[in-house]
Amino acid sequence: MAVTPVERSRERSLLFALLADASILVVFTVVGVLSGSLSVLAEMLRGVLLMVLGWYSLHVMRQVHRAALHDYDYGTGKVEQFANFLVAVGLLIGAAWLLYRGISNLVTPPPPRPAGLLLIGGLVSALNVVLNSVAFLALWRSGRDGASVVMRGQIRSRMGKLIVSVLVTVAILVAASVSDPAVARHADVAGGFLVVAVMVVIAAGLFRQTVPDLLDRTLADARQAAINRVLSRFFDRYDALGGIRSRQSGGRIHVEVTLGFRGDLPFAQVAATSREIAAAVEKEMPDAEVVVRPVQHPALA
Repeated sequence: MAVTPVERSRERSLLFALLADASILVVFTVVGVLSGSLSVLAEMLRGVLLMVLGWYSLHVMRQVHRAALHDYDYGTGKVEQFANFLVAVGLLIGAAWLLYRGISNLVTPPPPRPAGLLLIGGLVSALNVVLNSVAFLALWRSGRDGASVVMRGQIRSRMGKLIVSVLVTVAILVAASVSDPAVARHADVAGGFLVVAVMVVIAAGLFRQTVPDLLDRTLADARQAAINRVLSRFFDRYDALGGIRSRQSGGRIHVEVTLGFRGDLPFAQVAATSREIAAAVEKEMPDAEVVVRPVQHPALA
């Protein structure tokens, strides 16, 4: 299946964001381990978690764009939402570890580390702000239509990452510039806790978005009634109703209607009726993907 220019733009923007993350994480890891800075470690951990899950999201997106996930009756919305669900789980795990580490640093102060390492961490963090800004703009431009579930999750995640990177940069630079070890430690821990707070907020938003769709959400009664209204308008055009299958997967609504027709009807007439009914349901629900499956009437017995 050919990839459209819009889909290719989404893939490239996400790939650029992931490569930007990878380029900065090595330095963050070295500085965080050597300095023991909670703010730097927080950025490093969150960056690693989101980068790993981002690569998985990119893989899912590429599979969706190439129609490689063809074994799902109701489309790929659930697979895309699962990628965002993993992002949320990873964020909560990282937040819990950082919270524990921050409390430990306040209760039992670690030995002082060279301020030069923190200054390097602050400069690297400032560079990270620039990279995050560029990556966010690239993601937003290619995914602002909201059509891709994966892109929605990545844009939200990247926006949180940009906000946090600014706050963390300030915290690291304050910790590196003050002479009082206690003030430096508290500034560093405050930066780490800011990361924790934003990680939890982003994770909560992703959970609200993903969990309902992962639990096989059925259509609301009003939407079911809309399908029935359309079928009642066309009741004299088909001979039997075989069944209606419908559900919401991600941001998409999927409807499959099985209708029985007499065997002596011309195929062109059956096909035309099927198209009209599908178009009528989609007019009632513009965000729906409707398939009308015609079968010969005796097959329904």
